Amino acid sequence: MAYLGNHNVELVYFTQAGELRHAFINVIHPGEYLRLQLHIANLVFAGDNQEDQLDVDAEEGEGAVFDLQDVEQHPPLIENNEEVLGEVVNKVLVKTLDSGAERLVVKMLLMKILVSCMQAGDEYIGSPSLLGYFLQPIFACDDDDILERPQFMYISDEVKELQETNRGTIDASLSFLEDQIHDEAIEIVGSSNGYLLCCVNMHYIICNPVTREWKTLPEPHKSYEYAPLAFVCRGANDSSLDGITFEIFRVGVSNPRELATTLDMEIFSSLTNEWRESSFIPDSPFLLVVANVPAFVFGDVILWRDMRNKLVAYNRAEECVQVLDLPWNDGDNKYLGLSEGKIHYARLADKGHYFEMWVLEDYRRIESESAWMMKYRFSFDTICKENPRVRIRKNYVVALEGYNVGIEGFHPFNSQVVILINFDGKPYWFDLESCNLKEFKGYKFLMPSYFPYECSSSISEA
Repeated sequence: MAYLGNHNVELVYFTQAGELRHAFINVIHPGEYLRLQLHIANLVFAGDNQEDQLDVDAEEGEGAVFDLQDVEQHPPLIENNEEVLGEVVNKVLVKTLDSGAERLVVKMLLMKILVSCMQAGDEYIGSPSLLGYFLQPIFACDDDDILERPQFMYISDEVKELQETNRGTIDASLSFLEDQIHDEAIEIVGSSNGYLLCCVNMHYIICNPVTREWKTLPEPHKSYEYAPLAFVCRGANDSSLDGITFEIFRVGVSNPRELATTLDMEIFSSLTNEWRESSFIPDSPFLLVVANVPAFVFGDVILWRDMRNKLVAYNRAEECVQVLDLPWNDGDNKYLGLSEGKIHYARLADKGHYFEMWVLEDYRRIESESAWMMKYRFSFDTICKENPRVRIRKNYVVALEGYNVGIEGFHPFNSQVVILINFDGKPYWFDLESCNLKEFKGYKFLMPSYFPYECSSSISEA
């Protein structure tokens, strides 16, 4: 018997009329019933939405969430009955999409996702879940040489115990690569689907820190002082390296202080095992952030951060590059990234006295503030009051106002959680629902780069 666990997927597709749609699917199946939640942005839906098992929670045209739950009359689902699964999917889609062609497109995508989950045999199958973060040191807090190596921090002791019991320990320092790096410094430059992309003197290695599998990649054609990149890995992350496919998108930066007009990129594909070169001329000059901050992938678009509160967007499908302006002109205390399949933007507002979290509702209007919705806003006075044991200091520099706090990342699957860095460099989980700060355990680095590490939530019963 197979059980379908939590599964979160974002679909980006075009309608027959050429309109871009973003659909976010959340499937929950703890073994007794199916709950399928489908969110489609910018959807104008038709028909009666009062069916007993179909709840609609949105204004027309502003996106809709359709929730089909407690479908106890469909027990064959857990026996891999695709016909019954198709009935469930149809029941949702017939009330969500006004175009038969669009229903067919989304149904095919949904069925592919759900059936692939159910074909995994006697396992709990689910979406990736966050285990913790690899911390790549910029420099360490003491003279211990081991601190030059990466470190892993679990999100909780419970997650650590579950991982080590069911799957094995994570080699946090990547010691299994010692014979390959020859005492050189190793740097994590990418993390995707349970695999890490590491770099040693411009030589790239892909590895699994749980199974200790690794593979060296052919050298890129060009050498750059800085090479911001994106790493995209597909396939079951508990399979061997032979069972996955991955791509690396590597951008060359010769002078990080000069505006560039041409974007030179090398793309590696595991299918061909070789690099290919491409060159693009964006619609305006750009100035890429060259710090070890990974790019993020949104549908077919890869986004790199620009030093001037912009984004450099490479569209893989259309083979073009755009420079996008963000609607705010903030200082350094901001962070842009993905959470729950959506682009989020966190910043310190009002001269550093407030924390704000925004979510992008319409990618086509990313440059307009009206396309963004504010989800949270806190004053730091309130945050200090709710967390009396955490010392959050104001800036001592006369020219600077507000609080001495940085924003370092989002939880990839829970947009209510943010990583904040205190004045002393210590990282904290900031729960936006409870306004609670929780310190990372085992902290040793000062100002590291953070790489979320995930594995599927499936845990074998074997």
